[in-house]
Amino acid sequence: MSGKKVLLIAHEFPPIGGVGAQRPYKFTQYLRLFGYEPVVLTQVARYSATWDDSLLEAIADIPIYRAMDPMNAMQHRLRSKSKPKNETAATATITVAPSRSNLRSRVFRFAKNTKDALMIPDETMLWIGQAVKVGEEVIQKEQIKAIYVTSPPASSLLVGARLSERTGLPLILDFRDPFVRNLHRKQYGIRHRIFRYLEAYAIVRATRIITVTDSFRDDFQKRYPSVSDRFHVIPNGFDRADVKLDPDITRDTSKMTLYYGGILYGKRSPKAFLQGLQAAIAEGAIARDDIAVHFAGVFDYPGKTDNLALLDQLQLTDVVSVIGYVAHQEHVKWMSKADVLLLIGDQTEGAGAYVPAKIYEYLGIGRPILALVQPGEASHLIEICEAGVIAPPDQAHAIKKALISMYEAWKRGDYAHFTQSPLVRNYDRKEQARLLAGHFDDILHE
Repeated sequence: MSGKKVLLIAHEFPPIGGVGAQRPYKFTQYLRLFGYEPVVLTQVARYSATWDDSLLEAIADIPIYRAMDPMNAMQHRLRSKSKPKNETAATATITVAPSRSNLRSRVFRFAKNTKDALMIPDETMLWIGQAVKVGEEVIQKEQIKAIYVTSPPASSLLVGARLSERTGLPLILDFRDPFVRNLHRKQYGIRHRIFRYLEAYAIVRATRIITVTDSFRDDFQKRYPSVSDRFHVIPNGFDRADVKLDPDITRDTSKMTLYYGGILYGKRSPKAFLQGLQAAIAEGAIARDDIAVHFAGVFDYPGKTDNLALLDQLQLTDVVSVIGYVAHQEHVKWMSKADVLLLIGDQTEGAGAYVPAKIYEYLGIGRPILALVQPGEASHLIEICEAGVIAPPDQAHAIKKALISMYEAWKRGDYAHFTQSPLVRNYDRKEQARLLAGHFDDILHE
């Protein structure tokens, strides 16, 4: 290895797949092109609904060190002991609900439901001590020159800050989501004050702070004016080597096919979309036999069936299929087969500052996007790239109109010749690795 070694800290990392792992994974894969040798510090991967061993193939020669996350280990033991003996581990974690009479299952559910209140900054807080211990050993053994850490989870930021404090190494913080004012975590009273303290603890020790959107950066700069020059933006993106149309894919041209890949939950709900779809079919504006919708990933959170029940209630089970989690390569094939890629954003106030990471792969594959998002960063990106149609995520009538508009365009054959905007090339993962390498260059020469 001839490049400078840098430590990349990422709690979510292969073989755990999913959107959160993609950014550090791709930095790891491409930093070597720009003179840096990544060394990874992550968790001992025991359980994930998004397990994907294939991701490790491209980074087989990268040193990866793993520190135990006690909470993850406990969850793994509880799941293993609560599943029936005739179930495989993969099947049990997805489809088998723990028995209410099982004490371990009740403890697990209680811990899961109260973790936001009891565990600060998040449920991976017990990983901090383990990761710092392993990290110090890795820094000495590998002769690390700088530290990069990505969040969420927020606990990772504290790992990076503590390692930088103890070793004197320069630190880059990478906020994929905010720490304070996080859309997905309630913060109030003493909890909010603790979060502000922990965020400041990490930021004042950082040499560079990266965010994924202009809105996140602007908010940080307003709250930390004395170090405003440390904040920079590297957006999320896609890898052209992975995300490209497969010319050999057989597509069903008899139906307009929509595809969604990702996680749905209370604040990111398909309810208005399904209601709009049902209304368009009921009115005869869209022929039932002309449309198919496929949801990959997590359609209902474990233990919940609200979305599946809604499919039955709206009589859409013959139109909408739920295919569960698929490996990334299979996800790309599904995108290639689709006529329209469905994006469902959060409905919470402030969601306009976020850009769902999957939007970049959607842009990369080059299919029209039906973006159900609030006005803000994501809608602006769709507009400047002329990538599709936008509607509010919680307004069924507006979604119905958008669906009908796209259906009519599909019937005319417009989507057979849909062209990709040249702006999309700005979101290539190699370009983002080049930008990160530039920040390493700067901090190592300051």
